[in-house]
Amino acid sequence: MLFLASCVTPFGVACRDIAVSPTDEFKYADRQADIACERAQLYAFDRLTLYDKEKKQWEVNPYGIPIKDVVTILKNQAADIDNFLSFEQRKFADHIDWYRGLRTGLEKQEVVTQEVLRRLLFVSVLAEFETKVGPLPASVRETVTYKHFFPQGTESYAVQLLYSGRDRDRRLENIPFLATYLENAKADGTLKLVAQVAFDSYDDFAQKVPDPRYRNEFSWQRVERGFAAYGYKIVPADAKPNESAVQYLEVYRRIKGKTESHPAVRGFLAPGGSQVSVFLIDYDQEGLVGYGTPDEVWVSGFSVATVSDLLTNFSARQKLIDSIYERPEGINRNRPQRKRPAEKPVYTAIAKMGDVHLEVWQKGDWSVPFMYTKLPVTLAVAIGPGKTEEEKRLAKEHGVSKLLGFKRTFRGESGVVVMEYWKPKLEFSKQNVRGSSVQSSETIRIQRKGESEIGGDVAFFGTLHMVDYTVGGRWFRLVSEDDTGKFAKKKDIANPMEVESQPQPNEGP
Repeated sequence: MLFLASCVTPFGVACRDIAVSPTDEFKYADRQADIACERAQLYAFDRLTLYDKEKKQWEVNPYGIPIKDVVTILKNQAADIDNFLSFEQRKFADHIDWYRGLRTGLEKQEVVTQEVLRRLLFVSVLAEFETKVGPLPASVRETVTYKHFFPQGTESYAVQLLYSGRDRDRRLENIPFLATYLENAKADGTLKLVAQVAFDSYDDFAQKVPDPRYRNEFSWQRVERGFAAYGYKIVPADAKPNESAVQYLEVYRRIKGKTESHPAVRGFLAPGGSQVSVFLIDYDQEGLVGYGTPDEVWVSGFSVATVSDLLTNFSARQKLIDSIYERPEGINRNRPQRKRPAEKPVYTAIAKMGDVHLEVWQKGDWSVPFMYTKLPVTLAVAIGPGKTEEEKRLAKEHGVSKLLGFKRTFRGESGVVVMEYWKPKLEFSKQNVRGSSVQSSETIRIQRKGESEIGGDVAFFGTLHMVDYTVGGRWFRLVSEDDTGKFAKKKDIANPMEVESQPQPNEGP
């Protein structure tokens, strides 16, 4: 069968390569290898399928290789293809792209594998649903679609199950998951809506999105989502509806305030039960492949009597509310590992002959990507003679210095994580300082010639010019071109703690 073939090397080719060997005594010759491999394929085909002489059609042999084993093979194959198509390992991704058409071929094979896997999982869920809730209504089992795929019920499967037909009247996903007791209640008008609840929320740090290029870097993605739940009860025509002991439940995802068109969760009564305990769960969001068809039958260890139980019962909320936003299995093609990372921009500049010093900066609106101002901090003041001849003369004759800058160092659990460099404001940049001190890591006191001592925080005396910070094992530098604290330039730097000479605030680019 096609879906059992390797995603890279066809079975026939691999079999023949192994079987043929002109030097080994117990290997086949070319013709013998062809016959042996053909027989091996026929044996596999014979185990997987049976020909029904009365119906004159091939069917999947439920007594040959169990469907769950085939599903396991397909899941492993899908995981392998997903790994091949990932950009997480850049060298391997480049190797895949070196072969023309290989990535495209793997993507097509992935679509085929996922489609066959989806159809087999559909059958598994349908069979389990009929076991837990009861056979589908006769109105469904008598349809052309149902008989096309399940001529003898879900205990055997027609081979057409494995292929997607073009006839819209014979689409596997058109088979509805219905309970006989509900359809009877709908027919006589006794199924009533007795309770409903809607809830919306948002979280700025709901999803951690890794950087596909750097393993230790990530960003946070905001998520706005909620749900709408509805409870139904079979109420006799002369009775008054009430919420107690609902007999059918529906839960809809709400993404950014919009309710999806099909329920993500449906709850049913088990045969002979009086409260909802069997649930169909669809993990695919609207617009994704598989949306509208359930992925799992979940039988709870407790009964959900009312819609309110979805909120008050922790296990129910965790399984039936929280889990419907993240698919627990399958391939998520939208995650960063499956997207080709953007190449770093290349900056060029013209330098004078012999000038090998060329700074490369990324332009933009930058900031330190984490909160650090509450971390333990130390403050240092740098003073010294100015650079001009006049400033050096004043320092020598009058013993006065000049404020060169301020430095704040923030420490986390792993050591220094952020260093801020501040320039003195214009009114504090003159060469008239006789001394300085720092109190409580926050207050700076300056003694200027002929004036009384003044004190204040670093923002009183200076403006933030440059920041060095570390994240993911790498160091970065941000620079404010106008000394307003808004950083327009960024670049990678070496660990400043390992550099012999630390940059002063007024030595930035």
